[in-house]
Amino acid sequence: MVSDANRQFLKTELIRRIEGLSFRKALSSEPLQTVDEIVQQLEEISPTPYPLSFESLLQIYGIWQVAYTSNETVVTSATDTVQEGVITNIEIWENLTAGSNSTIAACDYVLIEVASFAEWKMEVEGVWKFNEDEKTALVKFSTFEFKQTKPFPFPFFDLKIPIFEVFPNERVFVTTYLDEDIRVARDDNSSVFVFRKR
Repeated sequence: MVSDANRQFLKTELIRRIEGLSFRKALSSEPLQTVDEIVQQLEEISPTPYPLSFESLLQIYGIWQVAYTSNETVVTSATDTVQEGVITNIEIWENLTAGSNSTIAACDYVLIEVASFAEWKMEVEGVWKFNEDEKTALVKFSTFEFKQTKPFPFPFFDLKIPIFEVFPNERVFVTTYLDEDIRVARDDNSSVFVFRKR
């Protein structure tokens, strides 16, 4: 039986290693075995075996920041900076709320800070439909929006378009670990995502 102390140790070590990654390393396609190994250990001792069950939905709702992804990795946090070029900060967030007919409404967005004075936001809206295993969701994306948010919004730069059927607009995500502040998911391309709750 795994103790809460052991689980907390693994979580602390996971976040420490993720925060130690540089943005340049984050864009590398080289495997990050140490991070992935810790993720696998956490998945084996998840305190929430059925994260998409009715009893667990309140825990999965909320605003989550993408802390790590594998396979064409992008690592982001509030303190990440790009030392070269005009982009000084990138953050990826996901807002999960209750949808209609036993679904989850998802709003995924990327905040890009340019030269410390402007911020752009790319936002994709979608819906999670649950599988019977209460771990897997088919995510169908519906709209894409791109706009400037800082120093002040420009309405004429606000572009929102539907995602048509001719484009890839569905992904399968399996939630493999969930607790009060960490969520791990895997998609149908075998990519791993680690989220931290705001």
